[in-house]
Amino acid sequence: MTGEVCWICGNAHSPTEQCGATLDPRIGSVLSEKYAVKREIGAGGMGKVYEGQHIHIGRRVAIKFLLSEYAAHPEILRRFENEARAAGSLEHENIAAVIDFDQAADGARYLVMEYLSGQDCEKLLAKEGPLPVARVVNIVLQVCRGLDVAHRAGIVHRDLKPANVFLVTRPDRTELAKILDFGIAKLRKTEDQPGTATGMTLGTPHYMSPEQARGEKDVDHRTDVYALGVILYELLSGNKPHGGNSFLEIINSILHKDPPPLDTLCAGLPAKLVEVIHKAMHVDLTRRFASVADLGQALIPFAAGRVVPFHSEPLGVAVAEAGEQTLASGTASAESSASTTAPVTPRTQARYRSRAGFGKFRWFLVLALLAAITSIALLEKVRWSRVEPSVAKAASVSVPLQTSAATSSIAPPPNALPSVANSLSGHRDRPGSGVTSQSSTPPRAPKPAAPPLPPARTTVRGEIDISREPNF
Repeated sequence: MTGEVCWICGNAHSPTEQCGATLDPRIGSVLSEKYAVKREIGAGGMGKVYEGQHIHIGRRVAIKFLLSEYAAHPEILRRFENEARAAGSLEHENIAAVIDFDQAADGARYLVMEYLSGQDCEKLLAKEGPLPVARVVNIVLQVCRGLDVAHRAGIVHRDLKPANVFLVTRPDRTELAKILDFGIAKLRKTEDQPGTATGMTLGTPHYMSPEQARGEKDVDHRTDVYALGVILYELLSGNKPHGGNSFLEIINSILHKDPPPLDTLCAGLPAKLVEVIHKAMHVDLTRRFASVADLGQALIPFAAGRVVPFHSEPLGVAVAEAGEQTLASGTASAESSASTTAPVTPRTQARYRSRAGFGKFRWFLVLALLAAITSIALLEKVRWSRVEPSVAKAASVSVPLQTSAATSSIAPPPNALPSVANSLSGHRDRPGSGVTSQSSTPPRAPKPAAPPLPPARTTVRGEIDISREPNF
């Protein structure tokens, strides 16, 4: 044992306490011949979480067991299965992945999740107190991106709180937020998937929306918008907007009292940010942000560094009479929407449509330019095809021989020129030569020879000028 951390179970306990590994029969067991249970890493109201390892590939995993006293409760068992179905169907970096769901040999149900090393926001707040604006906004922005994917898949979390936002440190020392515990998530209704019963008050009371606290049937994705507003309020101020000593007192405060203005608890906050948070927590759900994408877009100006805007299709979720979620665009569109693509707010659609129109116009200009270049090339080709025969004809016409003093020794005598011209004329008339002559045109008279060059004057050693005829 080193200090207070046990090297057997990996947990902190006093030397007089018995090691949990010797008391918990699950530690050391192998599940489904794949997962070895190593140690307990956490416990909640309805289950325990263990660190495990895949015995074939060596990957670390987190294994969440439902406590045996709750395994026989139909509603709690349904919530546990909901978590496996909801989180397992979503693939996004801001959602903790569920990779397996099975039943142990003793009948206990368990989830296998990705192993996360870090801490949740509840523990971070207890350790550091109110957090800086930029850090809080960047954390909640990541949660908005993960929730947008869940909402577009027809899944509403309904139990968002700081304890369900887990922070992992990336290799570049930036924070990655992961959404945990879709246990009471409300799923899209299908024939083989009943979903969570409507009209029940489920969730942690401090973060419940008014409609959720009243147990209304039509609780939709805007209840998660309200919970995010409460999380923002608490992480920035260190206080919850509604308090009380009992569940009923907290619910009564949510339904009938306004929370203290955030700027009275935390001085120096930007006024626009305070407006955004209070709008997210509005009692009237029609006056809240219409989606988590809208909330995220409103938070971007308060984040540190460059933040990618939200670019997804608008949320197509409608509330049925039974209070279950249905997608207006159908299941196929929901599955295609649930990706790592960041969300789009309706207010930004016009801007992206205009960009798409400009892109089409740009391609039209490119095609028009290519057509113009092609036309010019064809015209040049036609023009040269007409010029080449005339050039060839001009080249075939006899050119009078010009003599100079330099070539007078090899030039033919004047009386030989007619015979040369006649021979050339005969060549032009020869079939297949490509050159023709006109018999009516008299032969050209030869040009007179160039006048002889003047005698060269040569100076010898700068003394005597000797004039002599050039000797070629």
